[in-house]
Amino acid sequence: MVKIKSAWGKKRVTSVLFLDIEGAFPNTVTDRLIHNLKKRRILTKYIKFIKQLLQGWKTRLKFDDFISKYINITNSIGQGDPISMLLYIIYNVDLLEALRRLDEDAIGYVDDALVVATVKMLKETTRSLKNFMERRDGGFTWAQDHNSNFEISKVMVMHCQPRARKPTDCPNPVLWLRGRVIKEVDSYKYLGVHIDGQLHWRVQENEAMAKATSYIMMFRRLTCTNLGIWPRLMRQLYILVAIPKVTYLLDVWFIPSHKKEGKRNNSSSVRALKSMGKIQRIATRAIMGGLWTSPNDLLDAHARVLPVNLLLECICHLAVVQAATLPKGHPLRSMIWQYSKSPVKTHLPPLQKLVE
Repeated sequence: MVKIKSAWGKKRVTSVLFLDIEGAFPNTVTDRLIHNLKKRRILTKYIKFIKQLLQGWKTRLKFDDFISKYINITNSIGQGDPISMLLYIIYNVDLLEALRRLDEDAIGYVDDALVVATVKMLKETTRSLKNFMERRDGGFTWAQDHNSNFEISKVMVMHCQPRARKPTDCPNPVLWLRGRVIKEVDSYKYLGVHIDGQLHWRVQENEAMAKATSYIMMFRRLTCTNLGIWPRLMRQLYILVAIPKVTYLLDVWFIPSHKKEGKRNNSSSVRALKSMGKIQRIATRAIMGGLWTSPNDLLDAHARVLPVNLLLECICHLAVVQAATLPKGHPLRSMIWQYSKSPVKTHLPPLQKLVE
């Protein structure tokens, strides 16, 4: 998002290619993983441990009355093992390092990867993405070397522009990969967050509020007069389950409504506050058994729950404090200090809005 906002400030456009790796963990080649560990200068004793952990596995097939002989497993990382996430990040890092050009970037977390191309026109971004995937040291070469094929039918492209495209505008260029048209989307769910091309976060907000409503309605069923759970337990469910589910990565898609003199509040913030206020009212009424006419501030006080505006503001404030206190080499810390000293004037990224 920072790269997208920065590109908009320089009057450039960005296209994002979301990659889907087919069978990531089962198709991992053990020898290639060991090679990557040595390449990253991991300690020898750790490499020996991982090698012993992944080698020597066998399996056999059983169906009806037939049982096959044992089959040696030469590939795969044990999915579900806590160390599997870290191992696949090291296995996948070559894909991210294949980007050596200034107009390209990549982000990856385990088997979820995306490629970002930033140039002046969408035709050039499409050409850049196609070149990255098909060039000698590009995405398809990495997939062949690492036995990790891309599911082309699930690969998506999203064009990010500061303003929505009008029906009268020329259609966006088509991206072709391996003889197939890559589907263009207006929003995409990446790591649990719905990202849209204009970074308005309306899809993410709607999804978060729908999820919150679903949780609160299920919790309310537990508060029957005769057989329901105690109010203090209902409060714990709301604080420990519902709020974290709704406010996941809140600092990315929500901006606290700090109204400055001569300016209006952010419309998305006001909309989110109203929606969250209705949801919290249902929760506090269920906790306290209040009447329909009970005021919100009275319900919040007796349920010992912060008002919605303070609750969301505290979560965002905590995220900023955590980012500002990270180690010096962490990129988020440098961004926080950069935005506080020399703020961006146009297309402000979420971190700068929170710092302000």
